[in-house]
Amino acid sequence: DALDQMSQAAEHSITKCEDQLREEAQEDSRCHDRFGDRWNRTPSDQVPHSFFTQLQQYREKLNLANETNAKLRRKIDAIDAAVFDAVSKKTKEELEADLRSTSATPGQSRLAADPKIEAARIRCAEAVDYLQAELANVKEEVESSRQNALQENPTPSLLQRQEDLDAAVQELLAAHSNTSVLESIQSLQTRCLEPMIASFNEWNSAVVAKIGQAENSRQGKLHAWDSAATALITSSGEAAEGVAFFSRLLDYLGQIDQQIGDYVFARTEEKNGMLRNLQGSYDAVVTVHSAKPYRALSSNILLPSPIDWCLR
Repeated sequence: DALDQMSQAAEHSITKCEDQLREEAQEDSRCHDRFGDRWNRTPSDQVPHSFFTQLQQYREKLNLANETNAKLRRKIDAIDAAVFDAVSKKTKEELEADLRSTSATPGQSRLAADPKIEAARIRCAEAVDYLQAELANVKEEVESSRQNALQENPTPSLLQRQEDLDAAVQELLAAHSNTSVLESIQSLQTRCLEPMIASFNEWNSAVVAKIGQAENSRQGKLHAWDSAATALITSSGEAAEGVAFFSRLLDYLGQIDQQIGDYVFARTEEKNGMLRNLQGSYDAVVTVHSAKPYRALSSNILLPSPIDWCLR
């Protein structure tokens, strides 16, 4: 907007200077037409000055500057409006905070806020706790049975018959052998753990997908912001150069405006002096002719002063 205003000011200054020169030349031409040879000064269009040439050069430079302004405007308009608003109005700290908010990890509440994902996670955790408790119970039961087998059969005869004792112990242990434990684990795994693992995998896949989407969004936003910031920095530099150019141009136009004003003032003063001289000469003629009343009367009635024509 500042560049547009400076451009309009420069255009107005050039037009004003051209109008002053044209008006002065037109007034001089009218006086030449009315007074003929008595208007004995150099016509304005023959006065050796370079004002029009300078003004034409300034106008050409102004046109080039306006084209540059239009390119700069298109470059700024090409920036996405939402991104431009974010970059141009937010502070650096706000932008960094906004960038951090686009990152994602599985533990973040905004990902876990999905009811289905949260329910699956809870079921999986409960299943793991239940399985661990069941395994502990089985191990405790096996150990208890083993100890009971050793303590409940301490008869001398059984002690003497080591093989029978070992067989009895092995029989007791068989009910709670490792095979039984494995079968219990497999049963638990089939009934509870596998569905929980499937739910966990589903939840994990959803989390990974959300992380990927968030990362892509973050990268896209970073790229858009980087492009916008680069465009703004470049545009700001070009705008600063434009302001400096228009400032110099307006200074030059101010100087030539002053020179043209002085020139027009001098020409106007010269014109007024010549008009006064012509008026004095006309008055002298009227005084000489006043000795002949009828001629003077005719002159006063039919011949208005040529000075009056010029001044009308």
